[in-house]
Amino acid sequence: MSAITTNNPAIEKEIQTCNLMTEQEGTDRIEVCHAAFLEWRRLTHHERAPFLTKIGQKLRDHADKLAALMTRDTGKLLKDRHL
Repeated sequence: MSAITTNNPAIEKEIQTCNLMTEQEGTDRIEVCHAAFLEWRRLTHHERAPFLTKIGQKLRDHADKLAALMTRDTGKLLKDRHL
C-alpha cells in the first residue's frame, strides 16, 4: 500500500506518515459524502445553523492545537497565523 509523509519544511523533520486509500475506498467515501450532501441540502438555513455553530465552536476550542498543526505542516511561524 502506498503512503504519504508530511514534513515540516522549516526544519525538514518528518511529522507523520499516512497510508493512502485504494481507489475503491476513495469512491466509497465520495458516495457517502454525496449522500450526506443530498440530505444536507434539504435543510433550511435555520436547521443548518446549530450544526455550523457547533463546528465553529469546536474550531475555536481547538484553535491552539490547529495553529500548532498548521505551523508544523507549513513551516511558518506561529505568530504568522491568521485566525
